[in-house]
Amino acid sequence: MKKNILILVIALLFLQLPISNQVFGQNFPLKLSSNGRYFVDSDDKPFLINGDTPWLLIQKLTLEEVKFFLDNRVAKKFNTIQIMLNDYHSPVNDLNREGNRPFGNENDFSTIDEAYFLFVDKVITEARLRGLGIIMAPLWRDCCSEGWRPALNANGVTKSRQFGEYLGTRYSRANHPNFIGWMMGGDHIVDDTYDEYKAVAEGIKAKDPGVFLTYHTNPVGKSTDQVSDAWLNLNSVYTQDIYVDSDEAYALTPVMPFYLSEAKYEGLLANNTQDNAAPYIVRRQAYWSILCGSAGHIYGTDAWDVNSNWKEFLDLPGAIDISYMYAFFTSIEWATLVPDKSQTLVTEGFGTYGNDDYVTSALTSDGKVGVAYLASTGTNTRTLTVDMSKLTGTVTAKWFNPNTGIYTTIGSYVNCGSRNFISLGINGESANDWILILDARGYDY
Repeated sequence: MKKNILILVIALLFLQLPISNQVFGQNFPLKLSSNGRYFVDSDDKPFLINGDTPWLLIQKLTLEEVKFFLDNRVAKKFNTIQIMLNDYHSPVNDLNREGNRPFGNENDFSTIDEAYFLFVDKVITEARLRGLGIIMAPLWRDCCSEGWRPALNANGVTKSRQFGEYLGTRYSRANHPNFIGWMMGGDHIVDDTYDEYKAVAEGIKAKDPGVFLTYHTNPVGKSTDQVSDAWLNLNSVYTQDIYVDSDEAYALTPVMPFYLSEAKYEGLLANNTQDNAAPYIVRRQAYWSILCGSAGHIYGTDAWDVNSNWKEFLDLPGAIDISYMYAFFTSIEWATLVPDKSQTLVTEGFGTYGNDDYVTSALTSDGKVGVAYLASTGTNTRTLTVDMSKLTGTVTAKWFNPNTGIYTTIGSYVNCGSRNFISLGINGESANDWILILDARGYDY
């Protein structure tokens, strides 16, 4: 009997302990770094957003299926999921697998359906147990039809503000520490729904002041192209011109953290680069974004709407490549990288700005590490000319293959003069993208 009581007491004590990011060795909630460029955890350890977009996870999956999905993403080093609170089409379609809608009256934000939100609670908790952060869109505007526009207009500013306060209270980081932020809008420029979105955002912020709030515009730029109000404190880049818009986001004053919230998705139709992307495209999106100073990126697949064959998309090659990317950046002090916009490190062979062949590069603030990403231009080798004087100390040079995660040592060099580095050509995927690392710190890769 005493033994059983002791076990019960220990179990109860365990349940009182905060659930932390055990998988990635980091603890929620997140906060802004001292320079305002990226996120750090509660121990001030940099947190690089490495996310996936199962947008309709809440609506389309059972809880057991949610667990299956999240386990798969954690195994591939994802640490964030970006999802929708409600179905993006309209309130009419907004039934989850348990048959519940977010609102008793499908168009009235004041008629909260507790059963629906209890399931949302469970999803967020399952993510937290696995060390996954949450970025959530509460009311998707939609690119191509009405979406939640009629409901937003019908509820008006007052009810929208009250709904925001409800969300900010229920999903405060005090209750759900892994909640990173909220995304207003959705595939649309600011229009006649903006006053309602602003009210939702301000309502959330009133109840959870430290939470991050962004706006998802149409795929031509970033949040700050559309929104300048004080509630916005996280810039979302959604574009095909990733490093161009990222450069602009980095240059903004005052400083605002930004991340690549959406770009091309990897899918079974990988040859159709208009909509779906081959692996080298999804990985270059990530490298471009991070080397341009972002706080991280979001990957996606053609199963973004969690369609009936969503499991087929979980193990696509690009997801594996993204795990290599995350391992690469977290093996160095990525948060100290400063984008080399003027190409003072790579002085020749960096391609043409605005084109897909452009080389993005960055140097750590102490000059100890330089990184340059060569996007794929076919199957041939490429030659980069590097000004070695920009680095501090004797440098070990390596090529990193983003398709295999394998490093190839080039040699050791003093930090003076210029030196040419020739890439290794085909990387195993009929592409020739490579990462050049110039390391004077002696990192253990």
